[in-house]
Amino acid sequence: ENIAAHLGHDAFRFLQKDVTEWSSFQDLERNFDCVVHLAAFKIPRYGKAIDTLRINYRGTDNLLEFARQAGCKCVIASTSDVYGRNPKLPFSEPDDSVIGSSKVARWSYAVSKLFDEHLAFAYQESYGVPVTALRFFGSYGPRHHLSWWGGPQSVFIEAVLNDQEIPIHGDGLQTRSFTYVNDTVAGIYAAMVKPEANGEIFNIGSNHEITILDLAKLIKRLCNTPGELRIKFVPYA
Repeated sequence: ENIAAHLGHDAFRFLQKDVTEWSSFQDLERNFDCVVHLAAFKIPRYGKAIDTLRINYRGTDNLLEFARQAGCKCVIASTSDVYGRNPKLPFSEPDDSVIGSSKVARWSYAVSKLFDEHLAFAYQESYGVPVTALRFFGSYGPRHHLSWWGGPQSVFIEAVLNDQEIPIHGDGLQTRSFTYVNDTVAGIYAAMVKPEANGEIFNIGSNHEITILDLAKLIKRLCNTPGELRIKFVPYA
């Protein structure tokens, strides 16, 4: 449904395949200038850590191997989560990753993406595959997934429109930055076509921070629904 508007475009071809299966790539042509790897299994706050680790590793390994065989560049999607619990804000690309306990499944996503970055640069060093890693910060826009998969905006909008409580983890004073999808796409495209991006890591995001509590208030105001803002604070697990 998300790509329906593009299916008739001459420059677009959709193939439904599983990136974790090498057979998905065997019948593809090898005449590419660049492959952009955006497929992943996202944050496992409520389980599925094993899927996160396996899918993200196997998919990235297959894409990098395909790029090696095709002799082309590979741009991989990473995440702001790789900075983990690092208290230094705002995050800069050379900053350290401070990952939480291995007994907390939430960190398996960050670790899987950090491993993907290491794997990409290992391919570059060992096989000469030009790679660029992009760490995305809160991308949002039209056709966004209307659940926690799509981030807090989606959940908050749905709650406000249905006159429900907005669930906020912690005290809501934690800050996030959100990036409109046009800017995310511009960052991906620049990484694809600019040779100076080869071998580099880039944060793709906004430098405007907002607290989660203020985000809820903003969404309530923009939705212009009757009644007061209703919030349910949920303790961190």
